[in-house]
Amino acid sequence: MDKSSLEYWVKASKAGDQSAWNYIFKYVHPHLLNMALHICGNTPEAKDAVQDALLIAYLKLTQLKDPSTFLPWIKKICIHSCYRSHKINRHFTKNIPIASISDSWWENEFEKKLNVCTQQTQIFDVLAKLPEDLRSTMLLRYYTDCQSYEEISKILSIPIGTVRSRLNQAKYKMYEYWNIEDHINERPLLLGEEWNGFYKEYFGNLHHSQQARNTFINHLTKDLKIIAGGKINFGRMNVEQEIADDLSYGTTFGALNVVSSENITVLEARNINSVEFPDRCPETTVFVLSRLGQTVSQIHLYNSLK
Repeated sequence: MDKSSLEYWVKASKAGDQSAWNYIFKYVHPHLLNMALHICGNTPEAKDAVQDALLIAYLKLTQLKDPSTFLPWIKKICIHSCYRSHKINRHFTKNIPIASISDSWWENEFEKKLNVCTQQTQIFDVLAKLPEDLRSTMLLRYYTDCQSYEEISKILSIPIGTVRSRLNQAKYKMYEYWNIEDHINERPLLLGEEWNGFYKEYFGNLHHSQQARNTFINHLTKDLKIIAGGKINFGRMNVEQEIADDLSYGTTFGALNVVSSENITVLEARNINSVEFPDRCPETTVFVLSRLGQTVSQIHLYNSLK
């Protein structure tokens, strides 16, 4: 997408056009995932950081004075979220006066924030529809100085696991809202959807169909660059060998999540190991595919911890 087109959609989103934000979300999501995976690896922290970055950008878009700076702005938010996620999952030192916060504090804060953001009707549309427990948790996470799940847990008097669960539920509902089909016939979005369909069909069936294997392998450049675990290899024959090993050991893919934007596709595959070799592959592997024209020139693999 050229800079002027993205600037147009950012301006439209700032003016309250929800479909414009949905379009932006689909465009930047794969790029932010790629960045977070590079920093955090295939960990829950990577996904959390991307979700946080998108939510923060969504809620604070009206504060962006120059729409032409949107990409570096949201990338900076994502990088900050990655390192913040690492920090708050390892340290908790800040003290806050829990007793001074009344039962209705977060509801009042929520209403104040909505009044400040009256031009962003999409914020009201999404957040105001959330159940009260999800809404209050989201408010504490994104509109206050709370720096950790532990702090939110103390304020709401709920377990940390419940805090995580509520945030995940709220994020899922917002992602559903952002993924609504708006019938925007922009070429970049349509191309992304085409690539998503291609990989779901052929990558998703690598272990079940010879035709799928051939189609996917032919989609890779012969001198394909493969980055995994800090090591670099070249040649698509490495992918062919890995698929052959999967078939030999009885490894297949389960659920497959695919997001594409411009020349990048992020594939998250759940690995299913055979009974005979239950520990061969980790739970999930994320593949970041970089295309040069119509073929993949680089694959970066991120395995989850076993």
